[in-house]
Amino acid sequence: MNIRQCLIVEDSEPFRLLIESYLKKIPLFRTVKVCESYFEAIDILATEKIDLLFLDIQLPDGSGLNLLRTFPNLPPTIIITSHSDYAVESYEIGRTVDFLLKPFDFDRFALAVNRALSINLSKHSFKDQGFIVVKMGRTLQRFNLEEIDYIEAYTIYSKIIYNGTTYVVNEIISALNEQLDPYQFIRVHKSYIINIKKVSSIDSKQVWLDKVSIPMGKSYKPNFEGLLRLFDKNPSMN
Repeated sequence: MNIRQCLIVEDSEPFRLLIESYLKKIPLFRTVKVCESYFEAIDILATEKIDLLFLDIQLPDGSGLNLLRTFPNLPPTIIITSHSDYAVESYEIGRTVDFLLKPFDFDRFALAVNRALSINLSKHSFKDQGFIVVKMGRTLQRFNLEEIDYIEAYTIYSKIIYNGTTYVVNEIISALNEQLDPYQFIRVHKSYIINIKKVSSIDSKQVWLDKVSIPMGKSYKPNFEGLLRLFDKNPSMN
């Protein structure tokens, strides 16, 4: 498995720096993100694709155990804590691949990462069949790609706007983005993915899908520029 991006959720600066220094010795990560609070972690996990999570249990505004219990589709998670009492509970909740008791040395840290690397994160995708299947509540719902207007992040869920009707599904926006055809869908904002075929007009700050305005995020400007070129070259979209 090729780990691309990991997230460290730790409110102790010395341990954040220690983990970052250890990760520099393991050249497998494109990006290392760091935060120190429960709600900041939720925001990152809900809007970005994280391949490996380092999670402290005791955070100033919430419990790492609660995040384990409630957040859907967490990546493989390595618990970091000073309290061994949490070990059994964290494993029982699921998605925990290892438990690092502070303080820990590099050898023990590397062993935890190796265990995480053995997890297969690949998901079956139906995009080549022209549809995706997503969990909605307790049921599985099929969505034909041609009929998806856009997708909006909705805390730890997402809204799929489908032929003008809104469906709330049990997937974060980054997980849905992985399942979609990149030639048909473009992420234009951390909270929005659009169906290119539904675009009616574009300006420098937003994309219009008929009467619906979708904001353009600065960090997604390269995607926007590519969409502009596609829009200019495709007369059927004007």
